[in-house]
Amino acid sequence: MTAIEIKGAGYPIRKVFSDDFVFNIPNYQRPYAWTTEQTEQLLTDLIDALGDDYTDINQIPPYFLGNIVLIKPIDKSESEVVDGQQRLTTLTIFFAVLRELLPKHQNNLEKLICQPEDLLQDIPARPRLILRPRDRDFFEEYIQNSDGIKKLQQIYSSTLPDSQRNIVENTRLLLERIPKELPEESQKLRLTQFILQRCYLVVVHTNDFKNKHY
Repeated sequence: MTAIEIKGAGYPIRKVFSDDFVFNIPNYQRPYAWTTEQTEQLLTDLIDALGDDYTDINQIPPYFLGNIVLIKPIDKSESEVVDGQQRLTTLTIFFAVLRELLPKHQNNLEKLICQPEDLLQDIPARPRLILRPRDRDFFEEYIQNSDGIKKLQQIYSSTLPDSQRNIVENTRLLLERIPKELPEESQKLRLTQFILQRCYLVVVHTNDFKNKHY
């Protein structure tokens, strides 16, 4: 039996949502299933870990958000997500909501959601997270596009498939709860800094495509 080479390391969220990774959710994965219960708990946990307004961000202990498992070729950013799509999708929704709530920082938050085009390095513009085919266009239109949140607020979610309804309801929850819990712009900015700098995901990956489990 040939051993599979598996590597793992903890990365800050700013590194996870960078040009080092492009996440693709394969069609064999289950749909996005986090409800408002899990999303609200995540927000509560993040705010609790963030502490008071006077603690320096760099002095806050690292906060681990769990593991993601990838199939990732060596020296390439393209990554097939074996486990972790719920966290990656919910974090992307967080960034989209914060992009809406922090207009002065919209460009920087946009770069976490979509990889900007770089003609000099032949890097195309594309989303950093690509959902399953049946939800991909919906997620791109209403979450990843810069004007998507405004359009999303006009949707009747009861008519949507479960995965898309979860996307809409989680987004609406964060749009309501973040300003309520963190009314000052400086507090929202601090939450964003905390997520990017002090929150970590453990990324486990292998480049062996022959050993995928369906």
